[in-house]
Amino acid sequence: MKELGELKWIFNKTSGISDSKMLKEKVLEALKNADGSPIDELQKVSIEQVEKIVGGKINEFNKIEKLIEGLNKDNVFNQIFEITN
Repeated sequence: MKELGELKWIFNKTSGISDSKMLKEKVLEALKNADGSPIDELQKVSIEQVEKIVGGKINEFNKIEKLIEGLNKDNVFNQIFEITN
């Protein structure tokens, strides 16, 4: 998580993940606990990383919310994740 925004995560198509929409759904699902709250690892992402990825005014109180909101947008998600054949 510390390298978020500095790396591009590339995934191969599989039977469970056949397109970027499905990949995004799975990634966003993995960033949440069973109760829907964000996973603890997201606390490790710095304010600067979130600002670099999603832009705007970010602070310690809204960084996780803004990161998840940003990842819901295709243009932001596609900066970080890619699916290939």
